[in-house]
Amino acid sequence: LSDAQSFQEATQKALENKKPVLVYKTGRTDEGKRAVQSHTGAIAGNDLAYDAAFNKLGVLRLNNIQDTIDVASAFSIQPLPKGKNIGIVTASGGACSIVADLCNRYGLRVPNLKGSEKIKEHIPSFGSAQNPIDVTAEVMAKPEMFKEVLKITLEDENVDAVAIMFTTNADPGAFILGGEILDIFKDSKKPIVVGRLGSSTIAPKAVEMYKKSQFPIYDTPEKLVRVLHYLVQYCEMIKNLEAEREL
Repeated sequence: LSDAQSFQEATQKALENKKPVLVYKTGRTDEGKRAVQSHTGAIAGNDLAYDAAFNKLGVLRLNNIQDTIDVASAFSIQPLPKGKNIGIVTASGGACSIVADLCNRYGLRVPNLKGSEKIKEHIPSFGSAQNPIDVTAEVMAKPEMFKEVLKITLEDENVDAVAIMFTTNADPGAFILGGEILDIFKDSKKPIVVGRLGSSTIAPKAVEMYKKSQFPIYDTPEKLVRVLHYLVQYCEMIKNLEAEREL
């Protein structure tokens, strides 16, 4: 940054208008700094100083180039979470454990649910009504079951955001499930972040519906959880800035 004052003024204006600023900055390492200087002629500066400045200015720093697309698309549509408690809904026991492990790695919580007894009424006995929730593959035959489980999870006071991870699901089931997610999302005050494994060629109607609604779908559990991590991180940063201003 050659003009720190202008950058500060711009980020302040963004904060006042509740518009997140996302930054991907190169030059974290000594080698990276040398590359920046040789390529642009600019001094990269101390990376820790940039981190401190970004936190002070309410700027969210992204860690890899793919995040500039994944996280920006989430911020463009998702409400901000009020905390880091994540409700996980999947149709696979394996996906449950993968997403839960990733949440732990990224500092997110997977809390117990107050509505687990209600969830039991809508899923098979061999599913899991406790967080992370496994509605089982039977959801393809009974998509209305999924909608009720998602509603209950969203309404749970222990949940700040919901992560949905589908394994390989095909139309017409994928299309029906996608419609139910979008229908619930319209009135949701909590983020609903969706991941889906498998080729889009087996669910063209579902994929097209998501695109028309500008609702991003993430193709790996890692991307899904990383997006949630950044939404939570930004929310916490803004809360800290507001608390500092009140002191």
